[in-house]
Amino acid sequence: MHSPHFAHPSLWVPSVTRTSLGGAEEEFNMEKLRLVEQEKVKVKTEFDRKNKQVEIKKRIDFSNEVRDAEDTEQNKQSNTQRNANSRKLTQTCLHLRKPFCSSPHAARAQVNASRLKVLQEREQVVQKVKDAVMQQLIAS
Repeated sequence: MHSPHFAHPSLWVPSVTRTSLGGAEEEFNMEKLRLVEQEKVKVKTEFDRKNKQVEIKKRIDFSNEVRDAEDTEQNKQSNTQRNANSRKLTQTCLHLRKPFCSSPHAARAQVNASRLKVLQEREQVVQKVKDAVMQQLIAS
């Protein structure tokens, strides 16, 4: 018993039901919009996080490349400096006519031995000062 002048079947439903359906549809659309917005925020946050990770990785890689280049340059310079120092030590030892200074290693060993002697003498001085202060503390 429907009238031929109604074009849409939803209009066959009584008006009270149409309003409640309209409210439910509106509520559904609002909830759908809220969920879509929430997912947009999640996607943007994830994108920003990944983007930041990529930027940090780029910085680390660049830093490593710079460090490697600096290390290579420093190694070249230190090798050159070590070679020059070895030649100087050998020349000094040869000049002093020390028999065990025939090689750069022997020259370094001689220098290290003299450094060790100086450090041991310093250690003795520090120990004497320490003992004197300890005696003063005990006496007072």
